Amino acid sequence: LQLTPFDPEMLLQQKVELWPDYEDGLQHACARSGFCDVLITTNSTDFFASELPVIDPLNFVLQYGL
Repeated sequence: LQLTPFDPEMLLQQKVELWPDYEDGLQHACARSGFCDVLITTNSTDFFASELPVIDPLNFVLQYGL
């Protein structure tokens, strides 16, 4: 787990029209700003426009054994 600083410039680079839910767009922007490898969420369908791989918590644990 890491704390990710938010780079406001990253938000400006987001394609806002792809994110009907503003909070999902912010989470994606934070993940990209923090150079995350994957997004872990229970509602992966909301992240259809993600440039990062999206996985649910159970499958993350099963796949990476953490």
